[in-house]
Parts: sequence; C-alpha cells; structure tokens
Amino acid sequence: MFSRERLMAMARCLIWGLKTARKADFKRGDVVVVGFCRLYIELAANVQSLLIKEGIHVIPEMMMTPEMELNLYSLGDNDQLQFLPQWLLNKQENLNGMIMILAYENLNHLKDLEPTKMALAQKSKKPLLDIRNQRERSGDFGWTLCVMPTEALAEEAGMSLEEYEEEVAKICHLDDDPVVFWKNLHNEAMEVKRYLNSLDVDYFHVVSDSGKTDLKVYPGESRQWIGVSGHNIPSFEIYTSPDCYKTEGTFFANNTMFKDGNRVTDVNLEFKDGRVVSCSAKEGEEFLKKQVSMDDTSDMLGEFSLTDANASSITRFMASTLYDENVGGEFGNCHVAIGRGFGDSYCGNKEWTPDLMKQIGINSSAQHWDLISTEKKIVTAHLKDGHEIVIYKDGSFIIPEPVGC
Repeated sequence: MFSRERLMAMARCLIWGLKTARKADFKRGDVVVVGFCRLYIELAANVQSLLIKEGIHVIPEMMMTPEMELNLYSLGDNDQLQFLPQWLLNKQENLNGMIMILAYENLNHLKDLEPTKMALAQKSKKPLLDIRNQRERSGDFGWTLCVMPTEALAEEAGMSLEEYEEEVAKICHLDDDPVVFWKNLHNEAMEVKRYLNSLDVDYFHVVSDSGKTDLKVYPGESRQWIGVSGHNIPSFEIYTSPDCYKTEGTFFANNTMFKDGNRVTDVNLEFKDGRVVSCSAKEGEEFLKKQVSMDDTSDMLGEFSLTDANASSITRFMASTLYDENVGGEFGNCHVAIGRGFGDSYCGNKEWTPDLMKQIGINSSAQHWDLISTEKKIVTAHLKDGHEIVIYKDGSFIIPEPVGC
C-alpha cells in the first residue's frame, strides 16, 4: 500500500481541492464529511487531522463494502432501494464540505445484477444532488474526491499493484510538492478558460479523423467553461454543461469504461434534437441502452469536455473513470457525459433554481456517465457572428497570445 508520506501528500491534495472547489472560504466551525473505504482508513485519518487543526467539525463516514452493495441490490425490494431518510436530507442543509476517498475493491461484483435496480437507487438520491448543487452555487458547500489504488483496479488495468501505485503517485505528483503543482496547473487552466469564455459561440463542432465522431454541441445561455477547480484529484480537463436540448450528430467513445460493475467498450451514440436516437457498443450494449433510458433526460448531454495532452500526466488506461476521463496521451481526449450537468457552468445573473436549469438546458438527470474518446480530432468553435475558430487540434488547445480577458 501507499507509504505514509504519500498518504499525507494525498491528504494535503484533498484539502487543497476542497478549499479550491468551494467559492467561499472555510471557517472555524464549518462541517465537513470525510467519506472513505475500508482500505484507506489511514488516509481518512490524515484528512481528519488536517481539518481538525483548522477548527473544522469532521464527520467520518465509511462507505459500503462490495458485500454490502451486493446485499442491497440483490436482496433489497423497491422500497428499500429508494429509501432516503429525511434526516439525510436535513444533514445536507448543514454541510459545508465533502471529501470522498474511493477505493474499488471489486469492479465486477454487480455485473450480474439487473441495471434497473441500481438505476432506481440512483434516481432516489436526486434530491440530495439538488440540495448540494444549490448550496455549491451559493458558496455554502464544496466537495472533492480521489480514487486510490487497489488490487482490482491494477488487475483490470493490466498492472501490478505496485505499478498502479507508482502511476497514481506520478499523476498526482505526490513525491514532489503536490499542492504547488495543483496550484500552478489551476492558474494555467484559468488562462484557457478565460479565452474560451471570451468567445461568443453558437456551437462547437467535433470531428475525429476516423469520421466516427461528427458532433455539434451547443453551449446554451450564460455558460462558462470550468475545470481544474479542485473537485477531483487528479483533474486536467476543461469542461462545460451544454444545452442538452440541441446536441446533433455522432460520438464514438473508444476507451473502455466501467459502471456499476459493467464493462463497456466502443460506444457509438447518435443524437438528434438533443436525444440519443441510437446507440451501440462492442461490449456491454444492453447495459448501455438501459443507462440511456434510465430517466427522462439520461439520453441527453450533461457535459462536454476536452483535456490537453500537454497538461495531463495520464498516459495509460487506469480502469477508473476519474483517471481515464483525464487521459492525455498522444491526442488528449474529448469526452461527453450523458445525464446530469453541472450548475456551476451557469454564469448568468438569474437566481439558480432547478426550474432555471431545466429552462436553459442544463441536464438534471439522476445519473452522470462519462464516455471517452482518445481519437485524433479537431474542435471548431462556430461563432454567432459567422466566424469559425479552431480551439483544439491534435490533442491541444489552440490559445492565441496574449490571452484575452
């Protein structure tokens, strides 16, 4: 397992992420949940100690083990799957932050279960997400998370546990001064976002060399690009939540993805008037189709994302969405997510409400599933004045110098 030094370095990264992700400063007496898996109790204790020293009230919460998850989904009836106690909703109103330490002990324990059972449980948690999104928008709440090395992840990624740990340490810069690295990357990403946000875009057109991706994504009203904002450790992506009602064309995700114990490869999506009208996969197609039809807007986009190959230190398959959605490699990556969008991509002056999000096309689905393409591609911004600007090519953002404000 990770050395004590690396665990403390990761704890410091997570504290930086939490503070950066929240709009308002943390103050003495604020309340933060630290969620953790049993393999990384020591990391959770490190995070707890750092927060306590700053006067924060810490609520440690251990997540379900694979055995517990299997019990719930295989034995629970619909009422049990959808059970959401009022005290849990009430707690969200008083939380100021959340740090989640994920460590997947088993990637396949749920693969034989009916996906609709997991979808039912996921949909029941939407009121929690709505509360957190609203509090995050107001600056009262912030969150971050990480995924730690496990035997299961290493095996699926084709590595030994030691090799996987070295990859994570390299990606997160744990053996250097990680907080300095993430602060610098955060500042560099701000320059990219300032430029992208200065463009008056009608739609973005993504075309891959293979021709399998030919997608038009419409940013929608009062949108901004966000990313490298502390929410995930690591995070190299720049993304936005587009107008989910207007997506047109095709998208091919060539990266292998895992969700709810299911392995899905080579996904093809076709969009018309914002919705997926056809989908296929080389592996996991039945699961894909059930996810697309999970709720009223699970077949619509919630995210459009680009990762610069020069920024990302991820160069190989990691068998975890957190890492794989940030892969750099030769051509960077473009990924989309079907399902829930991000309220903080809205930068308008109207009061943030779920009704407003629906009105302007920020997806409110209960699910969020990233589908990743590492194919060589060009992304062109079609401006409202009729001009066209290439913003991404051969895995890199194309930003003029000097960057406009």
